[in-house]
Amino acid sequence: MQDVRNVDNDPSKPLTSPPTPERLAWNRFIIKFALSLCLKHQSVFALVKQDSYGKDVVVGASCMVPPNDKGRLLDLLSAANASLEEDVLSLADRLERLSALHEEERGAQERRRRKWRAAHDGLRRTVESMGRAYADAKRKLVRIAARAIVREREGRLLEERGVWAGGRWRGRDVASSYS
Repeated sequence: MQDVRNVDNDPSKPLTSPPTPERLAWNRFIIKFALSLCLKHQSVFALVKQDSYGKDVVVGASCMVPPNDKGRLLDLLSAANASLEEDVLSLADRLERLSALHEEERGAQERRRRKWRAAHDGLRRTVESMGRAYADAKRKLVRIAARAIVREREGRLLEERGVWAGGRWRGRDVASSYS
């Protein structure tokens, strides 16, 4: 509300300082509201003048609301207010849905991240266990090969001394001695 006692703030006089952003926003709202109201009644008139280049330039406009004894202006104002309320509620609902979707997406990303980490850790453990199993198997194969080499050498030594001859001890079959 403007202070009527302040002569410097008279709306009919030029501004003494540059307009604030709030004042510009309010004036834009009033202009848009008046245009939307008067365009329905086809009662917006423009004053056009040609500039120095010969182009038509709008230098002023007038918005008129036709007279109505039934309170049409109040009906239009209440309809505009209801429309604004619907728009605000619609935007609030949309914002709420977008927030919910955003939270849901963040949760889904976190679940995907956890699954990926679990799969990565499981794969790492599998590779480590396979590495240990491979090392264990390699050690076992080396032991078996070493035993086979030792047995082969022992067999050759025994054959050279005449104790072992093709799977027989001193003329006896090795398999028959265990039965």
